[in-house]
Amino acid sequence: MSLGLCLLLLAAVDVPSTSTVSEVRSISAAAPTKSRRYALIIGVNRPAKPDQRPLSYADDDAVRFYELFRELPGSASLFSVLDEETQANYPAVVPEAEVPNKDAIFSRLDQIFDRMRVDRKHGLEPELYLIYSGHGYADQRGEGQLALQDGTFSRSELYDRVLSRSPAVFNHLIVDACDAYFFVQSRGDTSEIDELLNARAREFLDRQTLQKYPSTGAILSTASAAETHEWSEIRAGVFSHEVRSAILGAADANEDGLVGYDELEAFVLAAHAGVKHVGASRAVFVRAPERDRGQPVFELAALSRAPSLRLPRTIRGRVAIADELGRRYVDLNKAEGFEVSIRLLPGPQYYVLSDHLEYDVPNGPREISLAMLSGSPPRTVARGAGIASAYSRGLFSVPFGPALLEGFRLGQERQTELVMRAPEPSHTLRTAGIVTATGGVVAGGLATAFYFAGRGAKADYDTSSNFEDRVALDAEIRAWDARTSFALGTAITLGVTAAALVVLDAMGVGR
Repeated sequence: MSLGLCLLLLAAVDVPSTSTVSEVRSISAAAPTKSRRYALIIGVNRPAKPDQRPLSYADDDAVRFYELFRELPGSASLFSVLDEETQANYPAVVPEAEVPNKDAIFSRLDQIFDRMRVDRKHGLEPELYLIYSGHGYADQRGEGQLALQDGTFSRSELYDRVLSRSPAVFNHLIVDACDAYFFVQSRGDTSEIDELLNARAREFLDRQTLQKYPSTGAILSTASAAETHEWSEIRAGVFSHEVRSAILGAADANEDGLVGYDELEAFVLAAHAGVKHVGASRAVFVRAPERDRGQPVFELAALSRAPSLRLPRTIRGRVAIADELGRRYVDLNKAEGFEVSIRLLPGPQYYVLSDHLEYDVPNGPREISLAMLSGSPPRTVARGAGIASAYSRGLFSVPFGPALLEGFRLGQERQTELVMRAPEPSHTLRTAGIVTATGGVVAGGLATAFYFAGRGAKADYDTSSNFEDRVALDAEIRAWDARTSFALGTAITLGVTAAALVVLDAMGVGR
């Protein structure tokens, strides 16, 4: 999928833009706030319908989310049948994983809701995280379904049995489903899916449902094939890996210790924007809770036992963090001029690959700066992380930082004005016009971000006296100029097209 079309898909929707263990695992770490976070995590490799192929890493993604959320004040529950490789990689988690059967999941939710009510009586603020990785599809009635071990988890059940009953102050939904038909009724080729995806997602999530739950935020991803959902080099689902990287600190562009919904969306956009293979098309929909659009997805201070790895302002470019078994932990492409603090979950030995050097992260210190470590030639390939291969395909090839975030926010400012409600079915051209205009606004915002990133490279070029550095910076400036021109051209084209569609709709064409 081209970058322009990817921008349109990402921008065009206002919105969319879980037994055998009887007790919920409790976390005793001290909380930095009154918040208590309850995570119910589901990972299912099995297909949801006969024409889907089994996944390989949905269980791995579920385990990784579980390892993260069990460190927080509150509780974490894991529902996944772990395959042989995952059991070998995470032996301590095996007895804690429960079979993802529907009755067990809703029984656990009942327990969580009871605990949340007690929390609220004591002045605490419980939050619910419902996280899913696996297959999804839409049935013949257009009802979204997620695969479970003994059937499916429907969209109606999500709203009727979860969101309508949740006593949480905020609910956060994170869904990584590999089938693009998850929000689409009709069957057809990829182009037809892309055209229908935004309208169906908005109809299902906004007008009919999420508007009724203003305390609920959603982070959703769909893709048209299992190959785009998972990547063997990182042994995980791509979107799930991007989300974990974001909430572990890579998306904290304003350095406030909070990862906002807009920061996460901009981070995922930047991480995936360089992937140009047509088979890697995907759509991402992010919506913050309407009750408080500034409510963060994640608070880094909640990981009170996790040491911090600081990436100083002077460091830029691709940074990858993995453990001694080659399991990818965090990826980012850091822009210069801001500091990133990555929280490292206790336990593993971590390694960092940056600027063609590998760094061993020492265990023990509460805070480590990459600038204080000594690098050596990479050994990562021998451990199987496959970082170079992933980068060669474009993942995390676009730098993320304050400039890109600001550009993204500029594009988001008028979305509420452009798309106030789901358009009436009779105004097909107006619908297309509004969607196109919104894509144009976000493309313009990204053009602004690319422009300022290019100016930063130009400033470095002007002050550098090293010939090789100036050659590299010159190439970087040219690349940013090309991105700026492309994004600006996309914005202008979409804007003109949107205006024409709205005029035609006003003239009654197509009705």
